[in-house]
Amino acid sequence: MALLALPLARASTESLTAVYARTFEKAAFGFAKMYLFCLFMRVLLSWFPGIDWNAQPWTFLRLITEPYLQIYRGILPPLFGQLDFTPLFGFLILQDVVEVMAPTYTMGLHVVDTSTKWTTSDVMCYLDGF
Repeated sequence: MALLALPLARASTESLTAVYARTFEKAAFGFAKMYLFCLFMRVLLSWFPGIDWNAQPWTFLRLITEPYLQIYRGILPPLFGQLDFTPLFGFLILQDVVEVMAPTYTMGLHVVDTSTKWTTSDVMCYLDGF
């Protein structure tokens, strides 16, 4: 029972708003990285002309990446009438955004001592033993 009290004691030192903000930040970062992977697949597969974008699973990939790419279609017209660099341009922009929003723990910079901060992984470590 004392093992369960330790994370709760740590939780009292950190506000609930900070916990929610950190959780939202991690979720947004994870979503952005997953979307970046989908965009990478779209850029990679665009070099293969034999792919039918109306067949599954390519339809799903096209449907989730097309709204983002439509933002850049008006900015960057196709080169020579056929070469569309919009997916590559959108991928590079999103990659820069992901790098900016990357938490410090992914870059290896540990400026703040996090040993006194409560995280949900602390609770999971204690609950794994039961």
